[in-house]
Amino acid sequence: MNILDLLPSTRRAVRNTRDSIESLKDSIESLRDSIESLKCETTAQYDRVFSRTEQADIGINGHLACEFERLEKAIKAHDSKTVIMLWELYRKDGELPEDARKRFFKSIPPATGPLRLHQLGCAQLLSEFNELCKAHNLDYWIAFGTLLGAVRHGGFIPWDDDTDLGMTRADIKKLVEIVEDDSRYSVSVVYDAFAFCRQIRFKYSNENIPCFLDLFLFDEVSDVTHATFEKQAALRGEMIEHFISQDWYQEWQAAGYVSENSILGEKAAAIFDAYLNQAEDDGIISANGSGLIWGIDNLTDLNGYDWICSKGDVLPTQRIAFEGAPCEAPANIEKLLTEVYGNIYSLPDDISTHFAHVDLTDSNLESLHLENPDTV
Repeated sequence: MNILDLLPSTRRAVRNTRDSIESLKDSIESLRDSIESLKCETTAQYDRVFSRTEQADIGINGHLACEFERLEKAIKAHDSKTVIMLWELYRKDGELPEDARKRFFKSIPPATGPLRLHQLGCAQLLSEFNELCKAHNLDYWIAFGTLLGAVRHGGFIPWDDDTDLGMTRADIKKLVEIVEDDSRYSVSVVYDAFAFCRQIRFKYSNENIPCFLDLFLFDEVSDVTHATFEKQAALRGEMIEHFISQDWYQEWQAAGYVSENSILGEKAAAIFDAYLNQAEDDGIISANGSGLIWGIDNLTDLNGYDWICSKGDVLPTQRIAFEGAPCEAPANIEKLLTEVYGNIYSLPDDISTHFAHVDLTDSNLESLHLENPDTV
């Protein structure tokens, strides 16, 4: 050990040490400033790169969107020209274009096989339903695709398996009471978890016959405006959220469809009824109104159409032929069809979408032959 290490520090040594420490502190502070400056510069550079990348993405996406829009317009223009050319080739000399379209749709052959058998069975049921309603002074009208089919095809759309009818809620309640005393028929109520709807069907009491008529509820309104329809649609949206929040919703969804007499059906019915009462309390629907609105039980987006109209557009109904038998249709057929479907003589896009939910097993088809021999 050096003896100098044991001697006390001189003033100069202390001063030198202090100066060294101060110099070290300055160096550390300078280094800290450099790090902070570098961090700021790195962040700024990152922001510049990100901004350029974002702008490039926007530019690329914008270019793709423009190209897609241009291509979509070109395809639509090509399709329009092709359709015009085909209709012109189809039209006879001296025939109006609209008459040519009507002739084309009238010439489409009806369905064949099991689907046609089902359609004819439903047509027979509709004929009987028509007589039942006449006997008891109940108003109904063919609606949606069934109305379109009656006008365009004289009966069922060849690829359709539904028979859609509209009725006021009051008349459906009367119908249920009437059917309770008529052993030939039944009215079923099923709650659909996929469409969040109260599905009401008029059927034969014989469960082996797969024919049915879909009954859609309509309520009366005093204010026949878009605002009223929007209130109804908003309230239905709240109702659907209420359903989804229930602890039994997953069970209902797994089942898909539940009858009104089941535990889940009773729970669903309670919510439907609560929101129907809310619609009344909010003044959306009312007794003896001047208009009709699609009920909250079934309301859905139908081609973006507000299904609210003056009573005079529907009642009093008019007689129209459907599969050769009389039935009732809305008073203003052309207005309702045009507002919902546009030009009904345009070629449809959904020909293949209506075949999924009818049980056309051999045993059920045999029941159709046995119960309704004159309809096939």
